[in-house]
Amino acid sequence: MTQELKQKLRGVVWSNANAPDEVYVRAALLRPHFHLLLAVASELGLERVSIEWDWLKRFGDPRVERVATTVDRMLGHIREGFEHAAR
Repeated sequence: MTQELKQKLRGVVWSNANAPDEVYVRAALLRPHFHLLLAVASELGLERVSIEWDWLKRFGDPRVERVATTVDRMLGHIREGFEHAAR
């Protein structure tokens, strides 16, 4: 993950600037803002974001239930946008 993207995400991982990428991705998913999820998906790939989202759902983080509808909708829109752009 580039320093530029980490800087954009500093608000979601404020306590550890040296955190691994998955910490940044999971934190962004649990505090969903479309522009941040789009930036992460653009840099790391939508598949990577989806893997981290599946991990959060599988391991039962209690915050997932609160944001699931929003995140699923955002990831769906990002997927549609990527597919449209690829045509």
